Amino acid sequence: MKRRNQEDFDILKKREMDMHPPYGQLMNPVQPIAWQKHGREMLVHSRFILEKAKLRIHPSMTKLILSLKTAYEVNGLLDKQVTLHNDIYDSFIAALRFYRFK
Repeated sequence: MKRRNQEDFDILKKREMDMHPPYGQLMNPVQPIAWQKHGREMLVHSRFILEKAKLRIHPSMTKLILSLKTAYEVNGLLDKQVTLHNDIYDSFIAALRFYRFK
């Protein structure tokens, strides 16, 4: 009986793995972003989303709000000398890259 139950468990486990692959297989690997190529596009896209009020930012995100307030653009790229917390701003516009609004 134990042998039969073990076989059933193996079959169920295989079926479960076929239906739901492990978490690592579901996610795409990290892909680098060519900022020189896509930076302007992402900056314009994030500006569009913010100007059209398509996104709400929770007040507890103080560093993000501060970086958005101090963001300064030069020739279509973010001026990192003037912008505070520019790494947070970079991750913000990179995250918005996949959201499209009409």
